[in-house]
Amino acid sequence: MESIILIGHGSPKKDANNIETMGRLLHSMIHPDCSKGCVRVAYLQFAKPELSDTIKESVRNGAKKIIIHPYFLISGMHVTKDIPEMIKEAEKMYPDVEFIYTEPLGIHEKLVHVVMERIHAANGLLPQDIEKRSFEIISEEIDLSDIPQEQVPIIKRVIHTTADFEFKKTLIFHPDAITTGINAIRAGKNILTDVEMVKTGINKKLLKKWGGEVICKIQ
Repeated sequence: MESIILIGHGSPKKDANNIETMGRLLHSMIHPDCSKGCVRVAYLQFAKPELSDTIKESVRNGAKKIIIHPYFLISGMHVTKDIPEMIKEAEKMYPDVEFIYTEPLGIHEKLVHVVMERIHAANGLLPQDIEKRSFEIISEEIDLSDIPQEQVPIIKRVIHTTADFEFKKTLIFHPDAITTGINAIRAGKNILTDVEMVKTGINKKLLKKWGGEVICKIQ
């Protein structure tokens, strides 16, 4: 069994210790069928659980591989020294468990898009304005002229949501998928998703017009 641990800094301000939300989102994306809590969180200081406790709990639940991701923007002392030392101690305690330590968030083009959204929001742009500009950037950055027109809005939406331009190449459509989906929505069928983020991104007001709703059983 594989376990993933997100470790954050922790804060004396209780409501700032909220990486559990990220943990749940990550879990719903990569392990939607798992009910064993294979994505866990830990904090370096000011908050519980500590990394050693989370590792202990993961091992107790049968983890043979533990992937630890430092939920930090940069590779400071915590990322390069403190956490690796904790992992070395864990390796001594659990020699039969494989530990993998990832890079921190770092500088990534997807984070640039997040920063842009924050800047636009601070300048008073409405969400629809931010979305419009995002779609304009996508059109400027990649050529979608070779894509069937009915697929273009979907590809743009996925790229807008993920900030990953590779989806132009990797998305594969069944010939009847779009027509079937539209007809189902117009017939009042519900939309079932296993990712809370997808549920959040669907326009409930428009969907209600056709009589359907979005259902996500994974929290």
